[in-house]
Amino acid sequence: MNGPTCPYQGVHLDVHAATDWSMIKGTYGLVIPLAIIDLPFSFVFDTLTLGSALDADNGALHCPRNYT
Repeated sequence: MNGPTCPYQGVHLDVHAATDWSMIKGTYGLVIPLAIIDLPFSFVFDTLTLGSALDADNGALHCPRNYT
C-alpha cells in the first residue's frame, strides 16, 4: 500500500479482502482462499517489521486504514 506504514497492515488487508462482498463478487470467490493462505505469511512479515511500523506511526497517522 502507498503511504505510511501501519502496524499489521498486511493482516488488515487480508481480512478486508476475505470479507468485502464487492471484492468477493468481483473475483467470483477466488479471493477468499487466497486471503486465507496469505494471512499467516502476512502475520509473520508484519511481526518482523513491527518495529519500523511503530516508529513510522507516531500517533499522527491514520491507522488502521480503511480499504474502501
